[in-house]
Amino acid sequence: MTGEEKRRELKEQYKRDLKMRKDFLEKAKSLRSQQNINKALSEMMEGMKDDSDEWINQLNQDTALTEAKFEMALDQAQEAEQKLKDIANEAEMKRIQAESLVSQMKREMGLLPPVEIEVEAEVENTEEANTSTEEQGDEPPSPQAPQKTMGDF
Repeated sequence: MTGEEKRRELKEQYKRDLKMRKDFLEKAKSLRSQQNINKALSEMMEGMKDDSDEWINQLNQDTALTEAKFEMALDQAQEAEQKLKDIANEAEMKRIQAESLVSQMKREMGLLPPVEIEVEAEVENTEEANTSTEEQGDEPPSPQAPQKTMGDF
């Protein structure tokens, strides 16, 4: 090999070395910027993950509290409705007792004939018993069956 060829070969080798160094520096620079980007993204994701977990926990707590309040309100409404039904039933019982007492007093005073009252009351009781037994699906009591009063129990 001549001196000129050696010089060209050395020149080519330097070019390859310089190109490899340049590529290496470019890769290192891009890796550094990519590393910074990845680091920033991971920090953001961790921050978002922490925030989202807190948000989810807060939403779960708020939902549980709201559901508990709703159930309590529903229970209170049902209790109030049951109390109203009980009061209405009590008032109806008192009204029936009062009507019975008034009719009994009228019979004792002679204002009402005792036979007609008993027949009318028996007819009303039979109709009420028929409607209540039809709702229950039982056989209606016979019209001749004596009606029980509160004193019979």
